[in-house]
Amino acid sequence: MLEFSNTIVVVDDDADDQFLIRNVFEQTNPAIEVVTLSDGDEVLPYLNKQAVLPELVLLDLNMARLNGMQTLAELRRNHRFTEMPVVIYTTSSNPQERAKAMASGASDFITKPGDYTDLLKLAQKLEMKWIGK
Repeated sequence: MLEFSNTIVVVDDDADDQFLIRNVFEQTNPAIEVVTLSDGDEVLPYLNKQAVLPELVLLDLNMARLNGMQTLAELRRNHRFTEMPVVIYTTSSNPQERAKAMASGASDFITKPGDYTDLLKLAQKLEMKWIGK
């Protein structure tokens, strides 16, 4: 059985989005550790060093070096990460991108909220669904 830590990994090349998501989780549950990475090519090296996997990976779709779909594919090819929840967290609301992400093994596909109040609600929803399960 896999063991998960009380950690969320946020993979996003936008520093403002990293700051906001870290901030909302600090508000909703300070016990959750938020680790931020700036591109998909940082995910596997980070995860391979962890004895215990994060409870959730929030993965931006559009990044410069290794995009969200490529990163998701790498994660799902590795047996250790197949059960780890990976949520695509993006500005896109394109139904084709959503369908492709879900077919590729994403646990969910969420469009980034437009304001801070909605982001707080999203953090609470993510915590209820994925953290401590």
